[in-house]
Amino acid sequence: MAQIDVTDVRPLAAPVADVPAGRGRLRRFLEAYPPIVVAGIAWIVAMLLVALLADLLAPYDYARMDLRARLAPPYLLDGTAAHLLGTDELGRDVLSRLLHGAWPVAVSGIVPVAVAVPVGAVLGVLAGYSARQPATSVLDVLVMSVMDAMLAFPVLALAVMLASILGAGSAGPSVAIGIAAVPIIARLARDRVLRHGVDPGLSGQIAISAMTLVAAAIATGCAASLLGFGPAPPTPSWGGMAGEGMHLAIRAPWTVVWPVMAILLAVLAFNLVAAGLRNVFDRAPARAPAAAASPARA
Repeated sequence: MAQIDVTDVRPLAAPVADVPAGRGRLRRFLEAYPPIVVAGIAWIVAMLLVALLADLLAPYDYARMDLRARLAPPYLLDGTAAHLLGTDELGRDVLSRLLHGAWPVAVSGIVPVAVAVPVGAVLGVLAGYSARQPATSVLDVLVMSVMDAMLAFPVLALAVMLASILGAGSAGPSVAIGIAAVPIIARLARDRVLRHGVDPGLSGQIAISAMTLVAAAIATGCAASLLGFGPAPPTPSWGGMAGEGMHLAIRAPWTVVWPVMAILLAVLAFNLVAAGLRNVFDRAPARAPAAAASPARA
């Protein structure tokens, strides 16, 4: 008769609860992108939607003046529901101008970087490959010398200079931002190619730099508008609104606080997305060896 070893008693495995596929994908998404990064993405999407739909969302025309309601406080500061964020010194609705001001900010931040990224990436890859070959290293020296010369110009000073030459409301600040972004992307791409060649990580690093450059471009464009080199009046921009209300910061602080908050949130949103992308791409190489070793363990 067979004997039973009662000492070899193993606990039964706990039943694994069925996790819906949608919930599993959501969990993986939240692990890769923390809620604060999702909030940054949501703010960027909202800003772009506001920029595109400002005519439909704004309660008033951004240039409409009502001198009887000049410097009306926001609704939360004993104002009226007619002007939720108050009015400026000409009686223009701050909310309407804030919504319409999202378009110049989005254009000045996204368009120059969107043009500069492919240009800088191509130049950087060409320079990196040529540097690895002694016969073509002169191309690397030529390209990077031009990139270094472009980096020598302070971007804000270049933006003001171009705006002064081309006139207010021109594309001078956007051109300056694009000129400053090209060498940054080019140097990043060149260094990556020299170390690793053209690998999948190159696109990730470029995407991270692009997000941070958009944030810097928005800040630079708003600074140029603050100095009076943005869109020509009465077209609103967040930097221009802050500049117009600067002398009213004590008497009517809402004329400055709302546009400055919009600028800070836009810059913060792009930086949060950049941080989330960096977290994803930095963890990707660490998962590769584990995945490669799993068949060996089997």
